[in-house]
Amino acid sequence: DTVNRLEPQGSGDHLTIGPNIIIRPATTGGRVGSTSANRLTTLQGTILANMPGEVISIDGHPFTNDGSIVIDAGAQIGGTTNYVQAAGGSVEVEISGTDTADFGRIAMTGSSTLTLNGTLDIVLSGFSPLDGDTFEILGANSRSGTFPTVTGTDAGGSLTFVPIYNANNVTLEVQ
Repeated sequence: DTVNRLEPQGSGDHLTIGPNIIIRPATTGGRVGSTSANRLTTLQGTILANMPGEVISIDGHPFTNDGSIVIDAGAQIGGTTNYVQAAGGSVEVEISGTDTADFGRIAMTGSSTLTLNGTLDIVLSGFSPLDGDTFEILGANSRSGTFPTVTGTDAGGSLTFVPIYNANNVTLEVQ
């Protein structure tokens, strides 16, 4: 049977998605976690957003990524919850152009907060960015922390992707 959401049921207050589990919604979009208060969601496996135009909603109070989230160009992870990237977590964004439809991103809304740690993986796909190009890859109402590990920073032609940590987002700037 195929469903387009994964959430805790009954009296449980915590959803843990274990290692070696890959979440890939059956159709464009889907939801992982619960919008109910005090229902924690912890990812130890993988969420794969690989369809252009796709928005996968993540929820939990908070949603903690201690696994991996892979966001291909044109796909997006969204939601209204606080996003916590644990030290063991990674987020991978693919960049294939400068339009928001050309790169993967996390865009949380409402009063959500990004708390960053772990690894940011940048994957360049069939595109040659120019000096000064920018890509807002993570956004929320507020942000704290940074990615101690950033891979894939080579933008070609002696240029690099440099993470810029702003009050409410993370932008990659080509320098």
